[in-house]
Amino acid sequence: ENQKIENCSITGIQCKNFDFKGCQFHNVIFDSVFKGNKGQSLNIEECEFKNCKFSDKFGGFSVFLTAFNNVFFECQFENIVYHGYMEQSEVQDIKFINCTFKDIVLLGDLSLSGMEISGGSIKKCYYEGHIIYENPITDFVMEDVVIRGNFTDNILKNVSFRNVMVVGIDSGNVFIDCTDCYKFIYDRN
Repeated sequence: ENQKIENCSITGIQCKNFDFKGCQFHNVIFDSVFKGNKGQSLNIEECEFKNCKFSDKFGGFSVFLTAFNNVFFECQFENIVYHGYMEQSEVQDIKFINCTFKDIVLLGDLSLSGMEISGGSIKKCYYEGHIIYENPITDFVMEDVVIRGNFTDNILKNVSFRNVMVVGIDSGNVFIDCTDCYKFIYDRN
């Protein structure tokens, strides 16, 4: 809690539960941090990440994730595979500023809401979860993305869509100065 961690690499932690609150991470590489423990949980609140790199598959185990009120500046997320089937995981009120996401798989009972995404891109992403809603997304590129779930009440401004598909429920989204759009397939399941 309330720690500042800089210029290092964190890998292979074997603890069952992680709690980060009020911490600052600058130039930190998080590489396969979670080796995978059954029933593992991760809680991140009110933290700041600058120029950090994330790559993790969580040991193939289902992880309960809660993340609230965090800020990510110019971070890279690559080769992430997340399974969240234990109970509903939530990522809420997070700012991603000029971040890049590549080769991302998010599966499970996962809600993404109130995320402010400004600048950056996402490429090769597959999301199969509960809901993505009320997220303002600006100056962003989405390429080779599949969203299976409820995609609702998002504000997308100056977003470029390249080979993007939403399968599920799509309602209340607002598009401002976007290039192209995504393919939508209605599916109530």
